[in-house]
Amino acid sequence: MERRDEDCKQVGQFNQNDDKCIYISFMISFNVLFGSLFYYYSLNTSNDECTLLKQTALYFTLYCSCSIILSIITLIGNKTFNAITTMEGLIRMLFLITFLIAYIQSLQCYHLQSLTLIFLTLHALLFIIACMKSQINKTKQL
Repeated sequence: MERRDEDCKQVGQFNQNDDKCIYISFMISFNVLFGSLFYYYSLNTSNDECTLLKQTALYFTLYCSCSIILSIITLIGNKTFNAITTMEGLIRMLFLITFLIAYIQSLQCYHLQSLTLIFLTLHALLFIIACMKSQINKTKQL
């Protein structure tokens, strides 16, 4: 009976590690793809209406770079996974609010605005899902 309990615990740990690897690989690829696209479009936009989004391109690229570094650190260390996930999600929410303000003030940059909103909305949803999943796991443990 004790052996079966140990086997169940090991399977749970393997599932948690698999979830972590899938999440981190998704985040790295997503940040690289959309961060590079945003940076490219923000540098190659000649429309004067995009000045707010152009000014934030460097910060957005820096954010994506930091997010990639945090994802790699998270992949290496087990103990910081939940804290980093929460911090990264909060940063994404802050960027969502910032870019929504920029979106409202410059209505002529359709491709840049759409790209930014897709990136940030999906990341905000991912953070909400991760929070819900952690809350469900906490209630299951009780």
